[in-house]
Amino acid sequence: MRFRYSGRPYYWLTAILVMTELVAVVVAVAVALSATILGAVLAVIVGVVTLWIGWFLVTMLRLAPGSIIVSPTGCTSAA
Repeated sequence: MRFRYSGRPYYWLTAILVMTELVAVVVAVAVALSATILGAVLAVIVGVVTLWIGWFLVTMLRLAPGSIIVSPTGCTSAA
């Protein structure tokens, strides 16, 4: 038997991650435009975090929604 995960948590997590990405991009641009060394360092740090969250979002959506397979040999998780 195969039980699919609910799509609702994926929707909400995707919405939160996309909003986080948008805010991070705005913050990175704002601190980069400050034209200071600290601003440049913060822009790089925020940019790296933004790329990581984007990678996580793409990977999560590629594997969504996932499922659990119950077989006579036991339970396994499947993408």
